[in-house]
Amino acid sequence: PSMEERLTSRWFVWLGGVALALGGVFLVKYSFDVGLLGPKTRVVLGAVLGIALVIAGEVVRQRPMQRAIAAIKTDYVPAALSAAGVAVGYASVYVGYLLYDLYSPLVAFIALAAVSLLAIGLALLQGPFIAALGLVGGYATPVLVGSNAPNATALFPYLLVVTAAGIGILRYRGWLWLLWLTIAGAVGWTFFWYAVAFEPRDTIVIGLFILAIMALLTFFRQRADVVPPDGVPGIDWIVDAVPQPERAVWVGFAALIGVSVFLVTSDHFGNAAVILYAVISLAMIAIARREEIFAALPRLAGIGAVGLIVVWDLPREVAASPTFYEPGGQPLLQSELMPIAIAAAVWGAVFAIGGFVALWGAKRPGRWAALSASVPVAILAMLHARLNHFETNLSWAPVAIVLAAICVAAAARCAKYRGAPGINSALGAYCVGVIAAMSLAFAMVFKEAWLTVAFALQIPGIAYVDSKLDVKALRTTALVAAAVVIARLLVNPEIFHYAINPARFSVTWILYGYGLPALCFYSARGFFGDRASRLLSTILEAGALAFVVALISFEIRHLIAPDGRIDGTYAHPIEQGLQTITWLAVALVLYWRDEPEASPVVRWGWKVLGALALLNIVFIELILFNPLIFYVPVGSMPILNALLLTFGAPALFAVAFLWIARLREDEAVGLLAGVAALALTFIWLTFEVRHAFHGSALSVGKTTTAELYTYSAAWLLFGGGLLALGLWRRSKPLRHASLAMIMLTVAKVFLYDMSILTGLYRVLSFLGLGLALVAIGFLYQRFVFPVAKPKPQS
Repeated sequence: PSMEERLTSRWFVWLGGVALALGGVFLVKYSFDVGLLGPKTRVVLGAVLGIALVIAGEVVRQRPMQRAIAAIKTDYVPAALSAAGVAVGYASVYVGYLLYDLYSPLVAFIALAAVSLLAIGLALLQGPFIAALGLVGGYATPVLVGSNAPNATALFPYLLVVTAAGIGILRYRGWLWLLWLTIAGAVGWTFFWYAVAFEPRDTIVIGLFILAIMALLTFFRQRADVVPPDGVPGIDWIVDAVPQPERAVWVGFAALIGVSVFLVTSDHFGNAAVILYAVISLAMIAIARREEIFAALPRLAGIGAVGLIVVWDLPREVAASPTFYEPGGQPLLQSELMPIAIAAAVWGAVFAIGGFVALWGAKRPGRWAALSASVPVAILAMLHARLNHFETNLSWAPVAIVLAAICVAAAARCAKYRGAPGINSALGAYCVGVIAAMSLAFAMVFKEAWLTVAFALQIPGIAYVDSKLDVKALRTTALVAAAVVIARLLVNPEIFHYAINPARFSVTWILYGYGLPALCFYSARGFFGDRASRLLSTILEAGALAFVVALISFEIRHLIAPDGRIDGTYAHPIEQGLQTITWLAVALVLYWRDEPEASPVVRWGWKVLGALALLNIVFIELILFNPLIFYVPVGSMPILNALLLTFGAPALFAVAFLWIARLREDEAVGLLAGVAALALTFIWLTFEVRHAFHGSALSVGKTTTAELYTYSAAWLLFGGGLLALGLWRRSKPLRHASLAMIMLTVAKVFLYDMSILTGLYRVLSFLGLGLALVAIGFLYQRFVFPVAKPKPQS
């Protein structure tokens, strides 16, 4: 159709119907405002107008011309007249009851029901337009008419009738777009009431309204052969996999959960609202148990319960005397906090019991078991956070242990029926619930390092149980627990503030705080065996390795740092040398074990640790705390001082890496290790020469000519030693390294010594260099590039 045809035959007709409906409503309101006629007469005239419009619509529909038009395309004229009449009828009944009090609530309800039935009948005859306009008019009437004394008892039964009429039409004609309109009207009116007129006395009325709408949506629901996938359906799945009717109903139920949450907060967490939320959650569990496609909705209700605990309006002042307490211990609960505790207990019981009952015979029992186990633990965790602010409280731990015991009992029940479909996943869910509840109990009792140890000790326990039950959920839980332990020990800045014994060689939290988790991760990896995923295996192995390295590194810092503190910036060369040696030693072991079938932890572990050692040498020992530049005492003993740890020992490790790399024909590692060995040995030799003339403080004192000559002699001897070793081992890299050292010595002698050295030292410097160069030339002619002997002439 052309734009002109659309405007005249469709949009103008729609707008005309809306205008007629609004005109009727405003006529009734005008008669009230100006006192025209009596109340009864006004209501009767409004009803007469509505009936007249309905009759006019049906008369027009029955005309032969309109029937001919309807046979070819949709005819909107009859529906527009009838829909306006239905809207005026809603307004007349509503005004007569709410504003004029002409009849009882029962009569008003019957009259509204009659109008709704009329709308249903007309919609079945005249099409969806009348239903849409009737719904819009029905939902708009209370706003258009208005009232000086808003009354939820009158409004929400009226809205329920309008909603029921709309859903009744949808149930038989399937105009799905009207369902969205119906849901929007019912839910939108509820939120609007919260915003402008809510009173605590309205709680029961609104709660019953929510339950009634849930019943209506359940009535409308058409069964479909759609089964949701494992896990919690997400938005993408809802949009793509759920058919249109289920999609709208799903959104409607989710919106009602949100309405229920707002009901509790609007009522300021009153007892009635708390009980109603429990009933609504239980109803949602029943609906989802009957219709598998709605299985995610109870989870939303559980999230809502946890969220309500989070936002609960606690009293600002709490009496000192507790209502419940542990003898000789800390108070458990004060009387002012009883409402939130009761709400938490009621909601937790609803989900715990409801989920347990629903799992039997369900298509996916694990989903219901997860709901039963997770929501009570989450509620208790939030309750503990709100009331105790995450502080330890021994009196609360038994509550978490009771939850763990309940999960154990449920798991034992499931274990008896492991052969039934899906029960094994339910067993795993309750096992996870036990672990979560015990973790919560640990959090209530322990703090700092012991809390982390408590979490870590659960991981091998999880692995052992999994070795007996083979439940995937346990391995997922172990992965989460391992991530928590790693985060607390490796990326948690609070560890630097843990209390520590400053005495040297004392037992500190570092020993058990890192040692026990390392043992737990290592043993858990063994218990899981081949059942563990690649990710879980990698996390456990990497965690064990990282904890061992961190244990040694922090113990070194505790041993060397002043007052045994590990949070300072002090960097003694002995400490840095020991750190470097530690990382290189572990890296060397991992490199030795790096085979083609090695795990990613072995393959990447030695690279990471080697890189850390290299960065420590370059940036810490040579730039930030270079003893040649800054006053950094290295010790007074020759050779056996801090320089041996910071540069000499790492040079030996570089040689070890070079040896292994040559065995494996690993050219890249061999080249890097060779360069590192040469550079570190050169630095150590140079610093030792400096130490021989200046003692512990290398940065203090004047450089003498004897010292300058000794540098040249030491470098030349080092180069000669490399050449001898290269000739003996027939190693070209060693010969090239010796040439590099000799060329460096030549450059120093000619560019520096010639102008700085004087007297006998300059003579000895050039004589020694000359003899060395001649000797090197002789050795190369003799052993490296020998001249072939001429053959005797015959």
